[in-house]
Order: sequence, then C-alpha cells, then structure tokens
Amino acid sequence: MRSLKIKCSFKHFTKGIKTCLPLTYNAALLKLTECRSEHHR
Repeated sequence: MRSLKIKCSFKHFTKGIKTCLPLTYNAALLKLTECRSEHHR
C-alpha cells in the first residue's frame, strides 16, 4: 500500500480525492486541516 504525500495545495488535494479510498480521504482531510492551522499561525 503506497502512502500518499499530501502537499498544502488544494488542487492536488481535490485531484487526489477522486482516486482516494475513504480511509485515505480521512487521512488527507486531517493533513489538510493540519496544513491550514499551520498557515494561520
């Protein structure tokens, strides 16, 4: 199982979702939330 490397890029994020499994989607969503909170610092 390949691990997904998610960058703080929304285009990459949405493009990834289309081929993602629900579990990976949840992890990606978590990563995106972490990304956003880092930007808000």
